[in-house]
Amino acid sequence: MLPGKNLPSGPEGKMPYKMRCRRPRASAIWFHTKWNPYNPYEELKKRIYGLHDGEVMVRAYGWATATSGAQFPRFNDDHIINHADLPTHGVNYMVADPAGARNWFLLWARVVDDCVYIYREWPDRSMGDWTIPSHKADGSPGPAQKSGGGGLAIWQYKRLIKDVENGEEVFLRLIDPRAASNRTLDGNCILDKLHLDENGEEPMHFYPAPGKHIDEGVALVNDLLYYDQTRAIDDENHPRLYVSDRCVNLIYAMREWTHADGDRGACKDPIDCLRYLVTDDNLMAEEGCLEQRGGGSY
Repeated sequence: MLPGKNLPSGPEGKMPYKMRCRRPRASAIWFHTKWNPYNPYEELKKRIYGLHDGEVMVRAYGWATATSGAQFPRFNDDHIINHADLPTHGVNYMVADPAGARNWFLLWARVVDDCVYIYREWPDRSMGDWTIPSHKADGSPGPAQKSGGGGLAIWQYKRLIKDVENGEEVFLRLIDPRAASNRTLDGNCILDKLHLDENGEEPMHFYPAPGKHIDEGVALVNDLLYYDQTRAIDDENHPRLYVSDRCVNLIYAMREWTHADGDRGACKDPIDCLRYLVTDDNLMAEEGCLEQRGGGSY
C-alpha cells in the first residue's frame, strides 16, 4: 500500500514499527492502524487510497515526517558516516566561531573530490552537549558551552587547536568575520591576536569567512545534502556532505535548528561554522590556489 522509497531507509513496501532513539535506553513504537481491532482496516484502506504518501504514513502507520521548522529537512542517517570510514586523504579546512565568555565552536572538514566530510568538532562529546532540548525552538545552552570554565584566552585556543590537530596539515582556516573584527581593550581584534606570537604560541593564520546572508549558506548546505532519495545511493546518486558520527553537536544542530530564535539560538554556532565553510570560494580549490582576500560584511 505504501512505497517504502519515501522513507529515509527501509525496503520498498515496508513500514517500521520500532525505532532506536538517540537517548540511551530509550525506544519508540508506532502502533499501526491494522493492529487496532476497533478500527475496520479494510475500510481505512479504501479511504486513504490515492492520498499523498505523507498522509498515508500518518493515518495508517502513525509515522509523522518533519515537513517544517528544521532548516535541513533532507538531513538523515545517510549523511552520517562512521568515523572509521572517513577518507584519510584530502584537503583539510578548519572553521572557528568565537564567543566571549562561552567556548568557541570549532569545526574541521576534509574535501575529497566534490564531497565534504566533517570529521571533527570542538567541544566534542567528552565535554557534554552543546545544546539541550527545551521549550525554545532551538533548544537551550548545554554544558559544553561553558565546559572547562569557558572564555579561554586567544593564545590558549591556538594551543588547543595545535594539540587537537597533532601536526595534520590544514589548507585554510576561516573565522566569523564579525567576531574576528571586534576590538578588545588593548585595541587589537581577535584576528590580530591570532596572527601574533603570544605566550610562546606561534601565529595561526585565519581568514575572515564570507559575510554572506544566512539564507545563502543554508541553501548551499541543502544543495550538498541533496540526493535522489527514491533511488539507491551509488557513484552517481549520493550526498556531497557527510558528518562523522563523532560530531554529535553538529548532528543535533542540523536536525533541530530552525533559526526561530535568531542569533540567540542555542544550536546556531555549529550551523554558523558549517555556513562559513560552504560559502567560501576556496572550498573546492586545489592546494596551492589559495589567495589572500578580505572578509565581507556580516
